[in-house]
Amino acid sequence: MDRASEAELLHAMVRIPSVSGSECALAGLLASRMSALGFRTSIDGVGNVRGEVGGPD
Repeated sequence: MDRASEAELLHAMVRIPSVSGSECALAGLLASRMSALGFRTSIDGVGNVRGEVGGPD
């Protein structure tokens, strides 16, 4: 990611209301962006976004 892309992502993140307990939309945005970068993503039961790249080795 270049600086312009990083700034755009930050702006997109802060535009999404995400008060404690209501972070679902923000988690969805992050998972989507991470997937576009090649991560395998998941969101767990409490809203944490996880991303993995590469194989188990």
